[in-house]
Amino acid sequence: MIETNALPLHQTTNLQVRVSATCQLLMLCEMAAGERDVNGLQAVNEAGAGPCSPAALCTTPPSCPAVMSHVQLSSSAASVHVSWSAPADNGSPVTEYHICVDERPPIVVDGDLLDYVITDLHPETTYR
Repeated sequence: MIETNALPLHQTTNLQVRVSATCQLLMLCEMAAGERDVNGLQAVNEAGAGPCSPAALCTTPPSCPAVMSHVQLSSSAASVHVSWSAPADNGSPVTEYHICVDERPPIVVDGDLLDYVITDLHPETTYR
């Protein structure tokens, strides 16, 4: 049996969870990637609550970056300037961006950059 308040965990400052004595695993969900949380445990019986355990720091693992947004293109006869906004990194800094042009191998751009000029393109040609 698990009882929680109705707020998602990331909006809760003092979450209280009641677990039955036979429960051996408790999973906290809806934490953001890379989020830190301090947890302590406390045993309760009909006589009352025992002392809380020492706090344990828990950090969720990072996940892949969010979807790219605000991508802008401007072209000349033989090049295209591509710029973008940095996505949410979800707990780990973006290390590189990959720009895909048709069937060519991806162009690898350093994660600190937010634009790139693709050169050596052919005039009057459509690229995907």
